[in-house]
Amino acid sequence: MPYQVIRVSPKRDNIQLKLTTESPNTRRRQYLRRLIEHNQDKLTVLDERLPDPPLVWAMHQLLLTRLTVQPYFVRRDNGALSVSAVGINLPPSRLHRFLERAGGGRQLSFYPVFGDKILTRTHEVTRPSQPLNELVREYFVWVDIQADKVRAVHTFADSEFESDDARRKFIQLAQKGGAFAVIRNRMTSLAHAEQDINPSQLSALLKRDTHKARQLEDEFISLCAYGELVDVTDEVLMRLGR
Repeated sequence: MPYQVIRVSPKRDNIQLKLTTESPNTRRRQYLRRLIEHNQDKLTVLDERLPDPPLVWAMHQLLLTRLTVQPYFVRRDNGALSVSAVGINLPPSRLHRFLERAGGGRQLSFYPVFGDKILTRTHEVTRPSQPLNELVREYFVWVDIQADKVRAVHTFADSEFESDDARRKFIQLAQKGGAFAVIRNRMTSLAHAEQDINPSQLSALLKRDTHKARQLEDEFISLCAYGELVDVTDEVLMRLGR
């Protein structure tokens, strides 16, 4: 009977199998079902033990939600802010490809989100005194492309539109001349990020290369915010009836 292996226990003494959907398996599946039904008094039913709901939800938030987001870190050097590191999922998401197109097809560009206003658009989270714990904003982005070249990038925060009609007009214009996306940016403050360095790992690195250890520590000290970009284009288009 053709089947697929779904799960193997850590000790490799318990294997969960699944019959394939091939037509010859239909009669075999029916035979197995009848065999089980007629021998229920001889079979022991084992209920699958599932994790507690809070644990399942926590794992969902930690893992599954990160598959569709574009994570990044913001650092401060002598008062100037920049995106220092970006997380990439494979295969590249639609948001990844959009940011890549904005960068001319060679590298990811965060200009569609921050433009030349990174200080003002992150100030509430990155300010040294009393930073906001979390900041969530949506940006309507139009990458004006002609002849496969980026002519301009137009970005407006959702709050900058006077009405839904203004949003619809912007979307209509953007869809005619390039690439369009609505990006939700969620940022959290990273005060004292250097405290998250594992002391034992840092000590081991210090023994091997003092310069790299100090460099790593300096990089963590300069971090001031962590962010996640989410593509909410379909959600917004549905909401606006586009």
